[in-house]
Amino acid sequence: HLAQNHQQPVSTEEGQRLALELGAVAFAECSALTQKNLKDTFDSAILASLQQADSTGPQQLRQTLTRKTPEKIRSLSDAWWKKLTCLVAEDS
Repeated sequence: HLAQNHQQPVSTEEGQRLALELGAVAFAECSALTQKNLKDTFDSAILASLQQADSTGPQQLRQTLTRKTPEKIRSLSDAWWKKLTCLVAEDS
């Protein structure tokens, strides 16, 4: 599928470099096509976001998410971001 679109997989080195550049908690390799490590990757991302939410307030969390996301996602409505902030920051 990637070759048909003149694309190639992200190398481990490039993924690790980008994770470091973005200030990510970790880098994980997974494949949406084969589902390899997909559940573990998303589970880890969810846990990391919940741990981060415990240490930051909702407003700061929203600013961090907005700053670190691509322009297309950044342009989502304020209502969408408020829902996300409530979901991530809500105590269990």
